[in-house]
Amino acid sequence: MVQNLVWATGYNVIAIPLAAGAFAWAGITLAPAVGGILMSVSTVVVALNAQTLRRLDLRPPAERLGVASRDRPATLTAP
Repeated sequence: MVQNLVWATGYNVIAIPLAAGAFAWAGITLAPAVGGILMSVSTVVVALNAQTLRRLDLRPPAERLGVASRDRPATLTAP
């Protein structure tokens, strides 16, 4: 999730001023259609990155190893 936040923030910090014409003085402009396509690509990248979270085991290390935690008894779960 942090990766998605960094990606989206970094992309928007660069792309929004570019699309707004903030760099037109330097000859750098972006057509609105290209800006829309790039925004869609950003959304797809964030969504694909979020899908990688499905492969992560977010349980605490003790639970991954099947060791009982101090706060609760160990339970057997199917992998």
